[in-house]
Amino acid sequence: MRKTGKILLLILPGLFLLYTLVGFLVIPWAITTKVPPRLSEQLGRPVSIKDASFNPFLFKLQVEGFDIQEQDGSFLLGFNELFIDFEPAASLGKRAYIFAEIRLKLPYGLAWVRPDGSLNLAELGSSSEAQLDDNPSQEPESLPPVRIEHISIQQGMVEFRDHSRPTPFVAHLVPINVTLDDFSTQQGQTNSYSLSAERSAGEKITWEGTITLEPFQSEGRLVFEDYQLPRLWTYIQDLVRFQIPQGQVTVKGHYRLSTTDQGVNVLVDGGSLRIQDLQIQEKGTITPVLTIPLFEVNGVSVDLAKQDLRITSIQSRDARFTGWVGKDGVVNYHTLFSPVGSESQTAPEPETSPANSWKMVVEDLALDNFTIDFEDRQPEDPVTLLLDMLHFHTSDVSMAMDRPLPIDLSFQLNETGKANLQGTLQIDPLEVALDLSLTEFALKPFQPYVAPFVQFEVGDGALMLRGKTHYQAGHKTQPMVTFEGGMGVSKLALDDPMQTKPFLTWEALELKELNLQIEPTSVKLQEIELTNPELVLLIDEDGGMNLKRLFSPPGPVSQEETTADDKPPKAETTGEPPTPVKIKAVTLTNLMARISDRSISPNVVTNIEGLTGTIKELSSDQLAKADVALQGTIDKHSPFKIAGQINPLSEEAYTDVTLTFNNLDLPTVSPYSAHFVGYPITKGKLSLDLGYKVSEKTLVGANKVLIDQLTMGKKVENPDAMSLPIPLALALLKDRKGQIDIDLPVRGNLNEPDFSYGGVIWNALGNLLTKVATSPFAMVGGLVGGSGDDLQYVAFSAGNAQLSPAEQEKLNVLGQALADRPALRLDIAGAADPQVDRQGLAAGQLLKQLQKRKFIQGSSSSTKGVSLEQIELSLEEEGRLLAEVYAEQFGAQPNTPVSSSEGKAPAIPSLEQMRSKFLESIKVEDEQLRLLAQQRAQGIREFLIQEGKVSGDRVFLLEPNLSPVTEEQTVRSPLALAAK
Repeated sequence: MRKTGKILLLILPGLFLLYTLVGFLVIPWAITTKVPPRLSEQLGRPVSIKDASFNPFLFKLQVEGFDIQEQDGSFLLGFNELFIDFEPAASLGKRAYIFAEIRLKLPYGLAWVRPDGSLNLAELGSSSEAQLDDNPSQEPESLPPVRIEHISIQQGMVEFRDHSRPTPFVAHLVPINVTLDDFSTQQGQTNSYSLSAERSAGEKITWEGTITLEPFQSEGRLVFEDYQLPRLWTYIQDLVRFQIPQGQVTVKGHYRLSTTDQGVNVLVDGGSLRIQDLQIQEKGTITPVLTIPLFEVNGVSVDLAKQDLRITSIQSRDARFTGWVGKDGVVNYHTLFSPVGSESQTAPEPETSPANSWKMVVEDLALDNFTIDFEDRQPEDPVTLLLDMLHFHTSDVSMAMDRPLPIDLSFQLNETGKANLQGTLQIDPLEVALDLSLTEFALKPFQPYVAPFVQFEVGDGALMLRGKTHYQAGHKTQPMVTFEGGMGVSKLALDDPMQTKPFLTWEALELKELNLQIEPTSVKLQEIELTNPELVLLIDEDGGMNLKRLFSPPGPVSQEETTADDKPPKAETTGEPPTPVKIKAVTLTNLMARISDRSISPNVVTNIEGLTGTIKELSSDQLAKADVALQGTIDKHSPFKIAGQINPLSEEAYTDVTLTFNNLDLPTVSPYSAHFVGYPITKGKLSLDLGYKVSEKTLVGANKVLIDQLTMGKKVENPDAMSLPIPLALALLKDRKGQIDIDLPVRGNLNEPDFSYGGVIWNALGNLLTKVATSPFAMVGGLVGGSGDDLQYVAFSAGNAQLSPAEQEKLNVLGQALADRPALRLDIAGAADPQVDRQGLAAGQLLKQLQKRKFIQGSSSSTKGVSLEQIELSLEEEGRLLAEVYAEQFGAQPNTPVSSSEGKAPAIPSLEQMRSKFLESIKVEDEQLRLLAQQRAQGIREFLIQEGKVSGDRVFLLEPNLSPVTEEQTVRSPLALAAK
């Protein structure tokens, strides 16, 4: 026993010494000399350990200067110090591996994605993994019981390099600090941990919570604070078309992670996202297209198992968007946020949502004080729209889109217009119900949109709209669109680029109590009110109308298009009933119109002023009639009125109106008279009473024209003037009071292709003047109730200058007409026919001889006290006296037979034979015929002056007419009317 004790006393110190030497010397030596080659062989990388120490009594291990290097000698992984404090006594007592502390100081690592896309860290331990893969069926063992009172990682650093991208990316995560207290692998044991790291100045990661390994569970809070978005952008810069010069993001959230038989479940609550001072630019530019000072998402809750995402609020303020639509119709944001190279890629097929798709609800969404600076570059002149002070709010936004969303939107347009929209929006099926309010929406910025279709420019004007609108798609029993409210345009000014003033302005146009429906379409209006409109109608030098030019697309307007304006529009016949329209009243206040005709020299300018009135009860109903009552003045002193009934909205237009114009000064339109008639107007007033009816496409008009004291100037030579004796026509039309009173009926068919309102009236007036000028006596006859056809001549019996009673009656009628038309004069051409009047004159001379013989022979009371011409001859006396004169002139008594040389008794001449022979013997000279013609003309003149009371200065004798119209032994002396 004593010997055994001695041996033990020798062995135990030896073992203690050996244990001490192994612990203090051998283990550190093995760690520094044997471990690196072994690891180098397994990892395929140079491994070095600078120093190691081990306390075998306290079981504390310290390793310093551990490095894993790349083949080129660069650092890959390593740490400055590893300290392990193991407690064997406690481990034996509790049958677990218990560590008082594990501490890792200044660990570092390099993760490098090579240009070929391979990761350097993926190659570490590839051989050992291959050995593990040899036993794939081996079940994983449960974790050994381990307890670590304190684990810490101090001042760690990770460097990430990605050289697989066109622009290499480098990022550093430093310092990294991790603490883990009371860590245990025992089932159900909760372990607390804390991790913090900084990527650069101000960028922090904080991760705190607990973790349980069996079963695996974790709960904690993760914070990414003030991460600089420009650094994150550099990683994806080659994949996108934009750049982020500034901005930071903070993400916070509390999570719970657990494993069950069904898999892993993650719950997130209290999550938030905060983006500050974000700017996004196009690459290569310095002006941001998107600026978001603040964007916040709060109250994020996620249930991975239920696929449920809920967000308490999303809010943002003071954001500014700068956008445009290019010439190709593409919005800049579409291009900006499209991945690089997406032009050549086909759009991916839309993925069908699974039955158990995610559910998402945003309880509150608010955008405050947004600004949208938008430019449409598709028109030739870009359109700039500035929406600022934009506020938007909605709530209960669901991905299912199964409930209407409340909408509250307001903004300011181009610093003047204000818009407010409140209501609801339902996505599926699409339905919108809004209360709208638009005020002072300036129209001028929208000019480029109408420029391709018109030639005028919008100089001023503002749109107003207020009411309720509703839209629903696919509803079979209700209208697709409805609107109830009012709208209007105020202070409108449409400019003519060729002039210095607007051609159309008004103070206000209002549509009151509008009820509009679309599909099916119907319109109801309480009132249309137009206040203080001013219109300039200009006829250019070439005869074109300014309105036709201004409302036509850019480019020249042909003369055919211009003249087509006078034709009524052709109604489209689609076979469908007209759109139901009802307008309670149209109110016009103080319309001013300036009509300037530059196609005439000198120019004609007419002003319509103060046109005011109403049109009531307009309707598309076929039987409806709207009452028209309008009045105004022309050139300040000439009032006019329009009254009647119309129905322009029905399928068959109806018109029954009267237009009354009084005291229009005609010298203002004198250039028209000089151009088309050939005579200027120096004096006169015009009054019109026009009545028009349009029914069943037929126009019937009754035009009553009264012209007072019309005075024409000297004739003006113009190739366009009428080739008519206009002064004569006016003289025929003007009565003794100096007035021209005309009834001018017109008629036309609106369906005729060449129908025009102006053409119908002008044709009627032209026909009237032509008839008056070419048939003046018909006009004169009409004044006295006759045809007038026989007033243009006076008929005389052959060789006679005496007026018969019938002709005297005609001259009395003519005198009466001349008295009623004081501007007329009468030209008389005495007539004598060389044949008919020669016989008549010869018969007259024979009668005078017989009358003279009776006068000489007689002493009876029949010849006493009468003139020679008044002596009457009976048939018996005429025969006796004719026989006596015949015997004296021809030497034998007509009743005494004379023997002929042949012994036959000659025939006794009859009374007619004696007369004929006697007349043949009388010679009538031409001078006698001229004298007869003059006597006839003088007789007509004297009768008109004496009996007809016609002033002598109005009756003129013309050169005798020796080839007149003769009918049944009567000779006609022609009369002609002319203007004084």
